[in-house]
Parts: sequence; structure tokens; C-alpha cells
Amino acid sequence: MMRMRVILGILMLLLGAVQVMAQPVPREHDRRPELPPRARMGRAPMSPEQRTEFIARLRQMRMWKLTERLKMSEEQAIRFFPKYNRYQDEYFAKAQELQTQMQALRQMEERKAPDNEIDKQIEKILATRTEMSSLLSKYKKDFREVLSSQQMVELVLFERDFLDDFNRLLNRSRPDTTR
Repeated sequence: MMRMRVILGILMLLLGAVQVMAQPVPREHDRRPELPPRARMGRAPMSPEQRTEFIARLRQMRMWKLTERLKMSEEQAIRFFPKYNRYQDEYFAKAQELQTQMQALRQMEERKAPDNEIDKQIEKILATRTEMSSLLSKYKKDFREVLSSQQMVELVLFERDFLDDFNRLLNRSRPDTTR
């Protein structure tokens, strides 16, 4: 009898937990609707000059870290970085395009645009994300002309690690605007 009560109690707790977990999590802008979108994200808008300077510093830091991680010779670096810079230019252009598309999607959401318009915008966003993901594959042959297979492994891992580290650093430096 006691065992049956324990089992019944555990089942009730599990059912309660499942119901709580099934509740939707409010989106950030639902929690603080009085804040404009940029403030909710914790960032102030950048001027074009600030953006250019930021990208230049990011590129310098990336080159330094990449040269170190891939253990490139001077000759390799001279041959590799022009190709890598073309890759980066294309990547940043796609990132800018994605940012513009996301802003348009936010505006559509705010003005309660029709579903078909939103669906088209989402398709554009997904296509741009796919293009961004395929860029490294596109440049692999050019990079492989300069880098060894082990250096290519390090390049692929570096790309992922650098973005993760960069995003972590950005998130740590942003003020918490969700409370």
C-alpha cells in the first residue's frame, strides 16, 4: 500500500513537471515590450564608420589568431590571406544581408504582415544562412592550395571556435536588458 502511494506521488509529480515544461517561454520582446528592439538586444546601433573600424579590428585579430593557430610560415601567410580576405569579404556581405533581412522580418512582425509575406521573408533568410554556411566549402580548394590537410582541420575548427568565443565575449559585455 505504501509503495503504491509512493508510485502515485511520483507519477503526479512527473505529470505536473510535464505540464510546466509544456508552457511556452515568453519571447524577450514579450517580457519587455516597452523597449525598442535594439535596446532589448543590448546594443546601440553602429554608425557605418564604427562598423568599418570594428570589422577591420576583427579582421586583424582573426588574422593574428589564425596565423598562430595554423602555425603558418610567412610564405604561407602571404599566399593564404588574400584568399581568406576574399572569403571574409563575401561572408561579411552575407552577414550584412542577413541582418537587413532579419530587420525586415521584425518590421513585418510589428506591423502584423500577412503570412505569405512573412513566409517569403523567412525563405530569404534561410537561403542566406545556407549561402553563408556553404562559403567555406566554396573556398576550400583555394585554401587547400596553400594549407596542409592538418591546417585545413585547424581552419575549420578555428572558424567555429572564433565565432563561439566572439559571441561569448559580446554577450558578456552587453548589459542585461531582459530584467
